[in-house]
Amino acid sequence: MSAIRSARTVATVLGVGALGLGLLTACSDSSDDASPATSESQVSTTSEEAQDPPAMQECSREAPTGPLAVPTTSTEYTSGEAAYSVTLSDGTERCVVVESDSSGGDFDSTDKEIDIRFGDTSAGLLITIDGEKEGNLPTEVPQRVGDAFMGMQVDGNYFADSMHSGCEVTLTGLDDEMIAGEFTCTDVTLFEDGPFSLGSESTTTPLPEDTTITDAKGWFVLRA
Repeated sequence: MSAIRSARTVATVLGVGALGLGLLTACSDSSDDASPATSESQVSTTSEEAQDPPAMQECSREAPTGPLAVPTTSTEYTSGEAAYSVTLSDGTERCVVVESDSSGGDFDSTDKEIDIRFGDTSAGLLITIDGEKEGNLPTEVPQRVGDAFMGMQVDGNYFADSMHSGCEVTLTGLDDEMIAGEFTCTDVTLFEDGPFSLGSESTTTPLPEDTTITDAKGWFVLRA
């Protein structure tokens, strides 16, 4: 009887040991399966966080390109779209997106002037190109304009290149259906008021008077 009980005891111990080993193996397999899932989730989250916000993506776009055929009659462009990144002298960085489906600008066939103006006090773009000045109307695209006036609205504040020396404008398309181009600016001055504030009831906190745009880069397109 002692030998039988001893054999049963050994069998029981072996059975419990096998069960424990099975549970340990199952836990190990479950742990191995969980690790890749956690890692994949972390990679996905990191990738989403690394993407630029939609506004920044607009500012990084290239200027649209189009044909060159200087209009022979005065033309009104009824919509406008632009985006420009700016760095202010206080270190503030902004991506400004401007869209209008009611106005964009016009081309005057009499004095050959391109007048681009759309937006409001929060975000607006103003470019004037006198086509009667030599080198201002393109003979090919892209072509840098010889002389242009530029104004930009940034968070309710108006900055303008009043001396025509801080901004470079390049036209990438011009005909009676579209005007497109790009620009870069440095050291653009802050003004107390601008054309977009005329008739506007919105109020904003003015920046210090010595604030300037130290760097700006953007693109624009108008469509008839």
